Amino acid sequence: MGVSQISLPMRILLVGAVVFLAAWFTILRPKADTVEPTTTTGPQTTLGKAVDAAKKAAGQEETSKPTEKAATTSKPDVKPAPAVAIPETALAKLPKDVAAAVQARKVIVLGVFADGAKSWRPQPDDDRYVRNALEDVNRYGGKVLVKPVAAGKLSGYGALVNGLGVTQTPSVVVIDRDLKGKVLTGYVDKVAINQVIADARDTTISPRIKDPYLRDVNSVCSHLEVAASRWSLPTVRGKRPRVASAKRLQAIAHRYRARAAGLKAPARYRSFKAAWLKALDVDVKASDALVNAARTGSVADFTALDVLVADSSKAWAAFDKRANTLGVTSCAIVRRA
Repeated sequence: MGVSQISLPMRILLVGAVVFLAAWFTILRPKADTVEPTTTTGPQTTLGKAVDAAKKAAGQEETSKPTEKAATTSKPDVKPAPAVAIPETALAKLPKDVAAAVQARKVIVLGVFADGAKSWRPQPDDDRYVRNALEDVNRYGGKVLVKPVAAGKLSGYGALVNGLGVTQTPSVVVIDRDLKGKVLTGYVDKVAINQVIADARDTTISPRIKDPYLRDVNSVCSHLEVAASRWSLPTVRGKRPRVASAKRLQAIAHRYRARAAGLKAPARYRSFKAAWLKALDVDVKASDALVNAARTGSVADFTALDVLVADSSKAWAAFDKRANTLGVTSCAIVRRA
């Protein structure tokens, strides 16, 4: 995964911790004192693997899928658009909508399918499946052009696809804003196509934050994300390692909250900071409750922790919109910039 899912992992880590520690009691302790495995839902972030590992440890199926990116609501500064790298004569040969997308530096997605389908000779199954998946992929508020192309008419797109080796159907060609292409051949689903689109956007978009306060905010989120990503689950059985692991996450939550509170916000960002601290306060309470649940193994304590994790989810969902709008994407659970 590229940078398409850069995010603050604290809430996801808490979810993973809850599930794992619940599993610790259900699987690794004698059955006399059992705690039901906790199930939660939430967006998959850069540390989604930690959650997956916790769920596998609990012997559960994944109940959530990676959150797909939604249309961007922010307008970050981007790198200056370079001159179109296609000669005017070649550009003129492209379909008008595709040529306009090239000039606007949009990501272009071409679905190449078998042509000549008739009522007595329908389109091959794989072509139909991929065509249907392509209709529902992310378009990022018009910043991605998606277009089906009959294989027999692909020569009209030569300026974009020549050299990419598109020789079969179905194929999905994703051209990024710098006119570099990637080809997916055969059957692919919507999730796979969305990931390639997200990567194509991320590699050619570079948000720059000019406001000093917002730069500091983004930096705090980035540094703490690294610290949280290095948080480790217990690797041996026993109360002591279980509690020690929970305390490490607790320290990260408290440190993060303290650093956020220490940043002096200009008047226009005070409400933003208040929303940020509100979400962090819930995480701090959840981390404290996690330590307590790790110590006691009590069903009631795990239930109380579940409530706090749900509250954290709501607080961060509300904060995400503000973080993305301001371009502070390292603080967002789901990056939309």
